[in-house]
Order: sequence, then C-alpha cells, then structure tokens
Amino acid sequence: MANVNFLHATLRLKYVEGYNDQNEPTYITKSYRNLAKTHNEDDLVAVAHAMASLSSLAVVSIEKQETSELS
Repeated sequence: MANVNFLHATLRLKYVEGYNDQNEPTYITKSYRNLAKTHNEDDLVAVAHAMASLSSLAVVSIEKQETSELS
C-alpha cells in the first residue's frame, strides 16, 4: 500500500481583472502558500470570501492545490 506524505497546500483566488477588445474577461490569480494540513475546506472558503471582500475585483473561483509525496 502506498504512503502519502503531505508536503504543502496553496489557496488560489481567481479574479476578473477587466475585459479585452472582444469583451472577454481577463483574469488575475492571487496565491497564498503554506497552508497547514489541518485547515478544512469550509474554513478556507470563509477566509477566501473575507479576503475577496477587501478587493474591488470580482472573484471567479477559489482553489485549493495540495502537493503530496507518494512512496
């Protein structure tokens, strides 16, 4: 059976930055690294919404990216 070793996690917020000449949205992504393994998804969504409320840009998506080592 494989062993999974958690290395780190990143919270990514994707914002609409503006629109191009074809009226398609352009995006900007902000990343927050070094999340602890103990943070659950409900807490991360609450924090992401709190951080997004400080911005004038609209949030499009919230992502949690985990990196693990398999052995």
